Amino acid sequence: MATFKELLANVGHVLPTIRRNADYVPDKIYDLKVMPYVGTKSILFSGFIHSAENNKRYSCQMAFYGIDDPENSFPSASENVCRCRCSCMFFRFVFGWANKIAGALQGAAFPPYVRKTPLPPAKGARPQWNPADLPGLCKHLIVFGNELMMSGRIKP
Repeated sequence: MATFKELLANVGHVLPTIRRNADYVPDKIYDLKVMPYVGTKSILFSGFIHSAENNKRYSCQMAFYGIDDPENSFPSASENVCRCRCSCMFFRFVFGWANKIAGALQGAAFPPYVRKTPLPPAKGARPQWNPADLPGLCKHLIVFGNELMMSGRIKP
């Protein structure tokens, strides 16, 4: 179980340029829904990110747990447990399994990735994206979380 800030910190270990790219990509959030769940003491944020790079829409979800009064208070990015999900392939193949293992994946698990190329140092091998299986976020979830913080829906 990890917080939003911990997931964000892990991104730099896996791919240092992704946080820098997420800061400059003018993605937009559409159809933002905020759903408080009193019984589980959680808040679910869901919406669509329109990517400016490839003109696609990605479904993003972020759930925060451990909120005493989800209808009247805001989650903290550094204190509340965060589970997330994005419909992009990068999240699925790089962070999907790692987030499932760490308890940071929102919703059902993705099928495990089956590698089709040999591991280095074999000829034609490609390096692994996330060899340490660190849980993390794709750039769409980074933008989604930053927008929620800037709008005041999540405390930093």
